[in-house]
Amino acid sequence: MGHIVGYDAGTSEQWVGWTAGASEEAEEFVRGLGLDAALEPGYLQAVADLEQILVDGHSLAGGLWYPDPADLPWGQFTLTYLYPEAGTAFDPAALLKRVRKAEKIRGTRLLDHSTALGDVDAGQVLMEVEVRGFKDTGVVLSRIAATVFPTGADEAMRLEFQTNVPTAFEALSGEALTIVQSLTVEVA
Repeated sequence: MGHIVGYDAGTSEQWVGWTAGASEEAEEFVRGLGLDAALEPGYLQAVADLEQILVDGHSLAGGLWYPDPADLPWGQFTLTYLYPEAGTAFDPAALLKRVRKAEKIRGTRLLDHSTALGDVDAGQVLMEVEVRGFKDTGVVLSRIAATVFPTGADEAMRLEFQTNVPTAFEALSGEALTIVQSLTVEVA
């Protein structure tokens, strides 16, 4: 088997994306959007918050979704490599067994959870959808995770999309599917 040596995850013009550690480029992009002066600080804070998530999660890249430039970002995504653990089965079917049942998280209520296996051009994919309400804040967080097992690679790639704008979930689902289906991976 080989290793992932490159990838490209195409996003629409409604996304500002960057590799972990390069948030200055994202900040420059945000400043160039010509946002209302009242929105720019929120966008810059969203970039800083996502950069921290990327660093803390050892992620490769991420992005903010802004379908309406007259509003703050509606969602985000992270892209992370997954590596097999010694002695553990590392394939879509084994991962499906582990995530088929949603994790219990104290202080939340699980509103929806589903999983499905499929194929994209890059290889096999495990899709997970989870909608969870947080009791203390009333926030509803919708998450779509796609774990792609590139053909011929030892590693997998996890793209995780989320929004706390309930009315945006359907549109984010479409964005997520488009990005996952357009993913190209170079394996050597």
